[in-house]
Amino acid sequence: MNQDHIDAGISIDIPGLVAIGAQSKFSHTQLLRNAKAVLAGAHLSSFRGRGMDFAESREYLPGDDRRHIDWRVTARTGKPHTKLYIEEKERPVFLLVEMGSSMFFGTQGGFKSVTAARLAAYLAWSTVGAGDRVGGIIGRTGEFTDLRPASGRRGALRMVNALSASTVFNPDSVESSGSMLTPLLEQAGRLVHPGSQVFIISDFYDVNEVTHQLTSRLTRHNDLMFCQIIDQLELVPPEPGRYRFTNGIESCTVGLQSQRRRQEYQNVFAEKESKLRDLSKRFAIPLVSMSAGDTFSDVFSVNSTTRGVQRAGFPV
Repeated sequence: MNQDHIDAGISIDIPGLVAIGAQSKFSHTQLLRNAKAVLAGAHLSSFRGRGMDFAESREYLPGDDRRHIDWRVTARTGKPHTKLYIEEKERPVFLLVEMGSSMFFGTQGGFKSVTAARLAAYLAWSTVGAGDRVGGIIGRTGEFTDLRPASGRRGALRMVNALSASTVFNPDSVESSGSMLTPLLEQAGRLVHPGSQVFIISDFYDVNEVTHQLTSRLTRHNDLMFCQIIDQLELVPPEPGRYRFTNGIESCTVGLQSQRRRQEYQNVFAEKESKLRDLSKRFAIPLVSMSAGDTFSDVFSVNSTTRGVQRAGFPV
C-alpha cells in the first residue's frame, strides 16, 4: 500500500488497524449498556432476539417471574410450572460498512472511508475482547466482502484485512460506484443471523423509503446501531470563495461567495441529516457520529450531543 496515501489519510494499512486493538479498552457490551442495550453474552439482553435459550421447566415457586410460566406443562400436569433459561454464550456482531463513492471524500484528516475503517476495527476488537464473534459485510463498487462471524484474534484480523483492502483508493471504481447503502442493507437481509447486533457504518447519503423498508426488516429480529461518518465541511460551509473539487478523474469549481449559495450548500447536508434522524427515531435505533478528527472517546462519550443529534451515552 502506498505510504503517501496512508500518510494523507487516503487509505489505512493493516498494522494501523491492528494497533487500534490496544485502544478498545471497553467491550461492545459496555459500549452499548448506557444506550439502553446490553448484548447477549455475559449479560441478559434487553434487546429483542436470542437473549437466552430454553433449558427446562420446573414447578413454580413463590418469587418466580410469572411471565415465564410454562402454560403447556401447567395445563398437562395441573400444577404451575415455570421455564428456566440458559444465557446464550455469545451473540454474533455484524459490521455493515458502506464504502460508496461519497465515502472517498475528506477535507480534514483523511477520507471518510478511512474513518469508517478505523471505527469498524475498533468495534471488531471490542467484540472479540468480550469473547463474542464478529463478522460483517463491506460494500464497495457493486461488490461485497462477506465475512462470517468468528471469535478471537482470528475474527478481528479477518475483518481488519478486509477493511484495509476496502480503503485502497481507485478513482475508476469510485466514479462508478454511487451509494452502496441500499445494496448493503439488501445483502444484510440475506446474510445476517437473526438475533445479531448490527452496526451500520456509513455517511447515510442515500436514505429513502427503500432504506426504511430494509431497515424495518432488519430490526424485526436484530438490534441495530447507526454509525454516521461525516466530514467537517459537510457541517459548515467554508469561508466565502471559489473551491475546486476532484474525484481523481474530473474536477469542478464551486462558488460559495454569496449568502444564498452558502445557505443552499448547507441545506443539502441538513436535509440528509434530517432524513437520518427521522430513520433513527422511527425505529428507535441509537445513533453515533464520527469525523476524522474525533477520538473513540469523543464518539462514545457520556451524554454528548453533536449537531443536534443525540449520541448514545457510552462510558469512556
